[in-house]
Amino acid sequence: MSEQNIKTVSVCPNEVVGLNLRLAAPNNFAPQTSDWVLTDFDGGDAIDGISVVFPEETSSVSRNIERCVINIAFDPTMNQPGQGYYTRFIDDGLQFWTGKSDVYSDVDYSVSSDGSVLTLSVQCESAKSVEIMESSFVVLVKEIASGECKIVESPDPSIRVGRGEV
Repeated sequence: MSEQNIKTVSVCPNEVVGLNLRLAAPNNFAPQTSDWVLTDFDGGDAIDGISVVFPEETSSVSRNIERCVINIAFDPTMNQPGQGYYTRFIDDGLQFWTGKSDVYSDVDYSVSSDGSVLTLSVQCESAKSVEIMESSFVVLVKEIASGECKIVESPDPSIRVGRGEV
């Protein structure tokens, strides 16, 4: 994966960040890599990964309570009547790649709003660590006419978590 547009989130404790996920109309009911687009809530360029940078100079007590919450919702133009299909995050909404998982347990994630929102709660308890995780969104795509359902995974995002420079 070529990471050309890494979204950097410089964290203040208890910050909440919002991102949109758009899945273009699936070709033959099978999304391709280019069909997945992650952007800021206000639009803009596609995001290939997320980098969460916590302040370097914090106490161990502060490190234990600092969090960044990232809400990823389906683009509002999706799941509209007449589109022919609808999408929902399923299971936990996120699957880490083998060998590139969340070793330090920095990311908790859950699905809410009937599968339309994936929430990541990111922390970094270590004073010096940087962790790079590769993951995929896990989504159910249902074709309205036939009722056929497919479970698909996105090709990204990478998630970087650390203190200071990430």
